[in-house]
Amino acid sequence: MKKKACIEEEKRLVREKRKEMLEQKRKEKLQQEEEARKKRELEEARKQNLQSPEKKDENGQTTLHRMAAELDADFTHLDKMPMLLADRDIEFLTPRDVAQQMGYEANVTEIDKYVLTLLKKGEISVLKYLLLNSYEYFQSALDLKQESENLPDTSMMFLATINDMQEKIANIFSLIQDGDEEAAERLLESQPQLASSKNNRGHTLLHVAILFDNISIVKLILEINPEAINTPDNVNRTPLHFAYAISETISEILLENKALDSVLDIMHKTPADYKADPSEIIKLNEYYTSTMPPNETEISISEPMDPLQSITEEANDEESNNTLTTSVNQEES
Repeated sequence: MKKKACIEEEKRLVREKRKEMLEQKRKEKLQQEEEARKKRELEEARKQNLQSPEKKDENGQTTLHRMAAELDADFTHLDKMPMLLADRDIEFLTPRDVAQQMGYEANVTEIDKYVLTLLKKGEISVLKYLLLNSYEYFQSALDLKQESENLPDTSMMFLATINDMQEKIANIFSLIQDGDEEAAERLLESQPQLASSKNNRGHTLLHVAILFDNISIVKLILEINPEAINTPDNVNRTPLHFAYAISETISEILLENKALDSVLDIMHKTPADYKADPSEIIKLNEYYTSTMPPNETEISISEPMDPLQSITEEANDEESNNTLTTSVNQEES
């Protein structure tokens, strides 16, 4: 009888274990489907942005830039254009920079609140996009977080990577500018997401590789990230705009990879116009070969930030309080 009861108990445990495993798989599948959905939405929004160069005006500003320049702007629909947060205008300013420059602190706060919302919701795809596009204000968003509010583990993991990723972005641009092809290739192969990065002048890695006439890096970037082929810079110039001014060989490579030759930048110039007059692109090449650090703009709006500083301080404060409470209790005893 006892043996039969043991067998039945074992069967019950097996059934429960199987049920738990199936439930876990179901949750994982739902999470994967949700992440895939968000990725598709983000990709669709990115494609729409690429296909709508008219969204940038003659100052290289997007709808969000113009909203940020309005007193007490309505940011209700900010969730429809999250990637524009990292977009830069002709002066290399993000929408938040514009609001800060105008002295519209309410607008600055609204933008920071939205980034905090992204962190609270664990919108990692959007957050990673902002980071790879050199968005700099994660700490400002965290400063608005209440002590009682907790962030999901995915957001905490993301925050822990920010400093390292910022260093890698600066490093890959620096290696290309220094002409260190081998080190650049090693870094790109180990960190392929860097092929999608932009510096804080709004230039993609492909733009800069073209400026330095680095054919092998151009090919490697296109191999890792084929969609970089038509990604515009801060004034809507595609890599082909740069290539026509720099290298016939690279221009041919880009055209073979389906580069669009009819895109207009904010000055209403096609890539071919820069072949006829490459002076503006040549000036950019001269800028990048100057003494200015590779991922630093001439306009500095904020100090370097440690996105985990405020969270770490909260944890340290809590630990100190717990230690103090323990000591008091021991003394009372």
